Amino acid sequence: MSETMEINRPLPSLINRLYQDNNNLGRDLSTPDNNSPEPKSIASSTDTKELSLSIRSQKLNDISKAFFNGPIASKDIAALSQSLYENGFINNQELSAMGTDTTEQSSITQSKHFISSFMFEASKQGDTQTLAMLDPIEQALTNMDAAATQKQRQTEVVALDNAEQLLTYLQDRGADEGLIKAFEEVVDVLSTLDTLRKNDQINQGVSEYESIQSEYDSLFSEPQNS
Repeated sequence: MSETMEINRPLPSLINRLYQDNNNLGRDLSTPDNNSPEPKSIASSTDTKELSLSIRSQKLNDISKAFFNGPIASKDIAALSQSLYENGFINNQELSAMGTDTTEQSSITQSKHFISSFMFEASKQGDTQTLAMLDPIEQALTNMDAAATQKQRQTEVVALDNAEQLLTYLQDRGADEGLIKAFEEVVDVLSTLDTLRKNDQINQGVSEYESIQSEYDSLFSEPQNS
């Protein structure tokens, strides 16, 4: 079998649709709403939508650069599918149409997809409060494999707290069961990450203590007589 192949359906139509969606959103943002009585609120909502559109466009451009510079390798189809899915560009049905079973996707991948999709819907509604809570969650999920810097840990702690607050809010209001389940999975992923980070800190602390103790012993221990 050839190592590369021309992109077959549904990929071309899918990518075209993604770019068309972005273009449509851009036109919507440039068209003022003369019926709204709250100009200040409109400005805030529009700024939020523009930011979301910018982020979405950048993600789409990154994916295009990575996968669409000529024929695509057949072995890269799964990676492309996962990238589109994680970033909220395609849903479960479209993922299946690309030959990937959604049940094969990890909890992390599914959580990334859910949060990306949820953020985009919130931005279209101009829900700045929800977006502000979702932003650190997306950052934490995106950078899970990055080094645990102090700034990254702060983001992860805030992300877990926000996810738990949103989950409680949805549960208290009897929200859709699927929505609650998706947030439960996000909380599980972030809780697991938090536990792993804490264990790493403990292990690092033990290693540092043992290193200091060893250095102390070498400096101050009495030499043993032969």
